Amino acid sequence: MGRVIRAQRKGVGSVFKAHTHHRKGPARFRSLDFGERNGYLKGVLTEVIHDPGRGAPLARVVFRHPFRYKKQKELFVAAEGMYTGQFVYCGKKATLMVENVLPLRSIPEGAVVCNVEHHVGDRGVFARSSGDYAIVISHNPDNDTTRIKLPSGAKKIVPSGCRAMVGQVAGGGRTEKPLLKAGNAYHKFKVKRNCWPKVRGVAMNSGEHLQRSRQTVITVLGLSDVKRVLKSREIKRVATKLGSGVGYTWGRISTPTMPINCLFGFTERKGSEGGFLVSPKSNVVPAPAAV
Repeated sequence: MGRVIRAQRKGVGSVFKAHTHHRKGPARFRSLDFGERNGYLKGVLTEVIHDPGRGAPLARVVFRHPFRYKKQKELFVAAEGMYTGQFVYCGKKATLMVENVLPLRSIPEGAVVCNVEHHVGDRGVFARSSGDYAIVISHNPDNDTTRIKLPSGAKKIVPSGCRAMVGQVAGGGRTEKPLLKAGNAYHKFKVKRNCWPKVRGVAMNSGEHLQRSRQTVITVLGLSDVKRVLKSREIKRVATKLGSGVGYTWGRISTPTMPINCLFGFTERKGSEGGFLVSPKSNVVPAPAAV
């Protein structure tokens, strides 16, 4: 008897539980306030930290509270070239330098930005993964919008008041280093989600995966072997539900209405010992002889 394959077990579903142990917190901009809308605020980068489950490093930036005698600590997605002790400026009148946060209308066309907002004040949505960046394509002053190119290559129009950090996200080239061993992959996905290891269907026994072998080797010695190969890939009509996506069903090829040589592009000829030998056929298929 077969078993329920991975795709079917996932389809049943369950309550997803994120692996948030040792997470440092959400990485986002400051809450948009009067100071950023009309001027700028200065912060100091105190430390660059690693967040488990995230490829890009995080930067802890400390600001003075604009109205009270206290400090505000924020977590930013670190840009390439950031260092501890650096001043980070956020606001409309901030200078155009790498690691500063400005509205898109203050950033010239062709500039490289990261952690771009989708709506004004949502604190960063686009281009946040390690090594990612977006490009400012053009500004439209008539309706106050900006066209940007996302890391996927898609073009998107967002309000010009959306903020972005100048520069590229740090950690580029992270995926170029191979994992080398299963232990590294184990620790990588342990802090991400439960999606490892994945056993390929072609590596299983035929009875343990309903799709059977997808890499069928057509090394045919006779018609009986062709039928055996075809049968090993089928699934009975009563063995699965319609639409479950588990391979060939209902004996679709097991009872062909055409000669077997028309299925795979082979012609048969009678051998000296009386058996059938199979060889590639030409483009012209001769009509079967009348009985």
